[in-house]
Amino acid sequence: MNTKNIILDLPFKGDIRLPLSKGETILWEGSPHIESIISSLFRKPFENSKSVIEDIGILLRLVVLGLVGLAIITFLSIFLILILTSLNSILKYITILLILLYFGIKAYRYIKRKKTKYTITNKRIIFHLWEIKNKMVHHEIPFSEIKNIAITEKFNNTGVIYLGLKDPSLIPFETKNLNNGDIRHQPTIEYIENVHKVGMIIQQGIQGKL
Repeated sequence: MNTKNIILDLPFKGDIRLPLSKGETILWEGSPHIESIISSLFRKPFENSKSVIEDIGILLRLVVLGLVGLAIITFLSIFLILILTSLNSILKYITILLILLYFGIKAYRYIKRKKTKYTITNKRIIFHLWEIKNKMVHHEIPFSEIKNIAITEKFNNTGVIYLGLKDPSLIPFETKNLNNGDIRHQPTIEYIENVHKVGMIIQQGIQGKL
């Protein structure tokens, strides 16, 4: 399939972009999709399944996971209520602070996922990354600096693209695993849909065919 000049997702409207050079065109834009398996299935129901039996199996697993999740939330809620009613004032405040810290980290990762965006042109890959201090920062990697790529498919044609660089020391930024916050050892395009099609565009850019 020829992916040249195909835009797989709708362009972001109203974003602050890095200026495009003469003759440079946007081929693709996208953002991470790390929603739960359930939301992914509601978005594109069972599109990768091979049979009705497989569909039913997936659905049953989701039901079981949902029930387990509900049981865990109920247990934790009761557990926290019991703890808070039995602790003295200082320990209550410490417990509340720890809970707020936990959910604060979760909120930070959620915002980072939602704000992160990627743009691929016929000359480079542009990273629009959200940082808590600087808000949105923009980085770029020209195709001329990329040696190869590797793709890890996660679920429902969503995955991560790893960029193998000719000289990693020339890239002054790091990307993170948007699922757990760990720093990646090489730049990545995180949890995007149509991951193999996007990978084909990048391969063509590396080969100078765009």
